Amino acid sequence: MVTKTANKRITGKHPVRNAFSECSTGNKGGAYYETKRDAVHAFESVLNAHGFYVDWENFTNFANDDGRAMLEFHSEGMEFEGHALLTWFRMESGRYEFIGYIT
Repeated sequence: MVTKTANKRITGKHPVRNAFSECSTGNKGGAYYETKRDAVHAFESVLNAHGFYVDWENFTNFANDDGRAMLEFHSEGMEFEGHALLTWFRMESGRYEFIGYIT
């Protein structure tokens, strides 16, 4: 279900901010991820559920066991809405810790 929040300015209290940050490891049920793909999918799904879409043309490679990526996202009308910052670290267990912010 797509909510009708995509055309509203993303302020500090915008529901997508809370939902996005909840995917972060250690936040309200956020978990360690088996793969980087699992984590990216979780964060992207939150954006999609709120009517936003990642601009994969400006894709950042998720290489290495730790790093950070800045992704642009847009509303359904392809208006630029903001950036999603993801950082990750591979734990000794082989699972990934991911932290996500919307700027």
